[in-house]
Amino acid sequence: MEILKALFGDRADLYEQALGLAARRQQALTANLANVNTPGYQRRDVDFRVALEDAESAPLRARAPEASRIARASSFRRTSPRHIDLGAVPRAALKASGANAVETEGGDVNMEQEVTALAETQLQHDAVAMMARRYFQGLKSVIREGR
Repeated sequence: MEILKALFGDRADLYEQALGLAARRQQALTANLANVNTPGYQRRDVDFRVALEDAESAPLRARAPEASRIARASSFRRTSPRHIDLGAVPRAALKASGANAVETEGGDVNMEQEVTALAETQLQHDAVAMMARRYFQGLKSVIREGR
């Protein structure tokens, strides 16, 4: 791992964590939509910006035990070494909504809000994926062409 870190720096870790956070938020938002008519259901969300700032400021090794616990609790499983390791994703606690949420059928999930948040999360994921792709294309170009 130290060799990879020496070659790619922290940027690759940051991309991996950002993509994992987007996946975790997507999971929370789809659960909200699935429970839109469930009485008493509390809306859950992952604050992408706060979790990403946490990822940038704290060393990965210090977060590993908590992140691994969260990854085990989620339905995501790493089935190939080429997949994103959600154990490396920073602790992004799911937050339940507060009293200011809109009541719908006994729960506090607003379908329009959830669909908007899903679209926002997709855009965030796509932006990070594009940045990662460009970063690795640049590395590939340097390796192949020496520029």
